[in-house]
Amino acid sequence: MKVRMMNKMTIGAIAGIATGLMVASNMDRRTRKRIRKVGKRMINSAEELYHNVNGRMH
Repeated sequence: MKVRMMNKMTIGAIAGIATGLMVASNMDRRTRKRIRKVGKRMINSAEELYHNVNGRMH
Protein backbone atom coordinates (compact mmCIF):
# COMPACT_ATOMS: atom_id res chain seq x y z
CA MET A 1 0.00 0.00 0.00
CA LYS A 2 2.81 2.43 0.84
CA VAL A 3 4.50 1.61 -2.46
CA ARG A 4 1.35 2.65 -4.32
CA MET A 5 1.32 5.95 -2.46
CA MET A 6 4.95 6.58 -3.40
CA ASN A 7 4.18 5.73 -7.03
CA LYS A 8 1.28 8.19 -7.04
CA MET A 9 3.45 10.89 -5.48
CA THR A 10 6.15 10.31 -8.06
CA ILE A 11 3.67 10.44 -10.94
CA GLY A 12 2.19 13.64 -9.50
CA ALA A 13 5.62 15.24 -9.22
CA ILE A 14 6.49 14.30 -12.80
CA ALA A 15 3.15 15.64 -14.06
CA GLY A 16 3.73 18.89 -12.17
CA ILE A 17 7.21 19.29 -13.61
CA ALA A 18 5.94 18.60 -17.13
CA THR A 19 3.18 21.18 -16.71
CA GLY A 20 5.68 23.69 -15.39
CA LEU A 21 7.93 23.16 -18.38
CA MET A 22 5.06 23.74 -20.81
CA VAL A 23 4.08 26.95 -19.04
CA ALA A 24 7.70 28.08 -18.80
CA SER A 25 8.07 28.22 -22.56
CA ASN A 26 6.11 31.51 -22.46
CA MET A 27 8.29 33.04 -19.74
CA ASP A 28 11.51 35.00 -19.85
CA ARG A 29 14.96 33.45 -19.47
CA ARG A 30 15.40 34.31 -15.79
CA THR A 31 12.05 32.82 -14.79
CA ARG A 32 12.77 29.61 -16.71
CA LYS A 33 16.13 29.35 -14.95
CA ARG A 34 14.46 29.69 -11.55
CA ILE A 35 11.85 27.08 -12.43
CA ARG A 36 14.55 24.69 -13.60
CA LYS A 37 16.47 25.20 -10.34
CA VAL A 38 13.38 24.57 -8.21
CA GLY A 39 12.51 21.53 -10.33
CA LYS A 40 15.92 20.01 -9.67
CA ARG A 41 15.47 20.60 -5.94
CA MET A 42 12.05 18.94 -6.07
CA ILE A 43 13.46 15.91 -7.85
CA ASN A 44 16.25 15.61 -5.30
CA SER A 45 13.76 15.91 -2.43
CA ALA A 46 11.48 13.29 -3.98
CA GLU A 47 14.39 10.90 -4.46
CA GLU A 48 15.51 11.42 -0.87
CA LEU A 49 11.98 10.86 0.41
CA TYR A 50 11.65 7.71 -1.68
CA HIS A 51 14.91 6.29 -0.35
CA ASN A 52 13.97 7.13 3.24
CA VAL A 53 10.57 5.50 2.97
CA ASN A 54 11.94 2.54 1.03
CA GLY A 55 14.64 2.02 3.67
CA ARG A 56 12.06 1.93 6.45
CA MET A 57 9.94 -0.62 4.61
CA HIS A 58 12.79 -3.15 4.35
